[in-house]
Amino acid sequence: MSTNNQLAWPNRQNCLEINIKKYNQEGDRAINKNDEDKPIVVKLIDDKQTIDRVFDLLHKLPVDGEMMKSFSDETPLTTLEFKYGKSTKTIFIFGERVKTPSTGFLTEQNHKNDEKLFVELIDSLAKNI
Repeated sequence: MSTNNQLAWPNRQNCLEINIKKYNQEGDRAINKNDEDKPIVVKLIDDKQTIDRVFDLLHKLPVDGEMMKSFSDETPLTTLEFKYGKSTKTIFIFGERVKTPSTGFLTEQNHKNDEKLFVELIDSLAKNI
C-alpha cells in the first residue's frame, strides 16, 4: 500500500465527457502515437447524469490497491478517458479488475462488490450503442 496522499481518482468537477474504449486484448491498445489503436468498441458519454453515476461508483473505490498484479497482453482491456477541456485522465480495467491510482489492484475481500458494480456499469454503457 502507498503512503502518497496525492493519489486520487479523476475529479467530477469540469469533466465534460468520458470516452470508453474496449479492446479484445491489452496488446491491441496503441502505446505510442505511431502504433495502431484497435478498440472493438468506442463509446462517448456526455450525458451529465450518466457521468455523475460513473463518478459516484468510481469514488466508492479506494485509491490505493492492496496488491500488484501483472496481466498478459491477451487480457481484455477497457480504458476510460475522462476529458477536461484539453487534458485527459485515463483509468484502466484489466479483465474485471480496476487499476487504482496507486497502480495496485483491490484484493478479493476488499471492496469487491463496489468494483464489480463499477465494471458492470462501464460494460453496460459500452454495449448501449
